[in-house]
Amino acid sequence: MNEDKSKYELSGKTDVGGVDYNTASLLCYLPVPPINLAASVCWLVTEPKSNTFVRFHAMQSIFLFFGFMVVAIATSAVGALGMIPVIGWLFSVVSGLLYFAAALAWFGGSIMLLLKAKEREMYKLPVIGDLAEKYAS
Repeated sequence: MNEDKSKYELSGKTDVGGVDYNTASLLCYLPVPPINLAASVCWLVTEPKSNTFVRFHAMQSIFLFFGFMVVAIATSAVGALGMIPVIGWLFSVVSGLLYFAAALAWFGGSIMLLLKAKEREMYKLPVIGDLAEKYAS
């Protein structure tokens, strides 16, 4: 059988909470913003730089969440144009559809990354993954 080279052999627990490394990484992607953000920040701050697996997933989760927040703010700005008479409804509809698409992408991406972290994979998103790898170490 062919071994996947991207899987990490993890045997250890985090400094805070004594959580297994893959479970800690999984919690960073839980699609519940207060939990995933708190877990990501906690393990990014407390884990040693040598723990690249957990730190990478924490950083990528933070970048993914804040990327979604930027899109959410932008769609809110477009939605504010809905107060324009006659054509304002068009801005409201476009804003709502864009926000829904962004929320669906964030939720789906979080679930996919959660499952990858559970399987001990360091799956990198196209742009965010490279930044996370750079800043996690």
